Amino acid sequence: MKRFILALGILCAMALPAVAADITHWGKNLFIVGQIDDQDYDKFYNIIVEHGDEIKDVWMTSIGGSFNDGLLIGADIKILGLNTIVVDRCFSACAFMWLAGDTRKVFEFSPEDLTYIAIHMPGMVADPTAVIPNWLLQKTSWYLDLVGIPEIAKGAILATPNTSTLYLSPARMQEWGIEASRLE
Repeated sequence: MKRFILALGILCAMALPAVAADITHWGKNLFIVGQIDDQDYDKFYNIIVEHGDEIKDVWMTSIGGSFNDGLLIGADIKILGLNTIVVDRCFSACAFMWLAGDTRKVFEFSPEDLTYIAIHMPGMVADPTAVIPNWLLQKTSWYLDLVGIPEIAKGAILATPNTSTLYLSPARMQEWGIEASRLE
């Protein structure tokens, strides 16, 4: 019941327009709701400095945003051994953060085996001839190694064309050895 109330609170917060993510703390929970922007790592960091010993779970829902801030938040999630929970949708930078969780959970996988988690390479553009810079591929590869993503999944993420999105369905995650479960 308590988890349902937490999830309901996040879903209500999603109805509010947001320029930057709303990053808040309540008990052992940290919530990230909205688009990740270039100042969001600072907000996350300040909460961790003040309440880091209390926080165990990071609840998130986001369409993505700043790749750099997403990786910085994700690296701290990994280093601190925090769990990640997706409530509604988690795309782009959010998906990279979610992958860093000590345990990864989704509030509810849909019965159709669809997913609310999608990832793409940073700098996704509509131009199919655009090339993702090598340094960006190396940075992404380093991050995926840091958070412990299996080689098969890492290879698929890095090989995703810049005009495509890779959906992380429960079946695909299981096939690639990415551990994730439904929140009970």
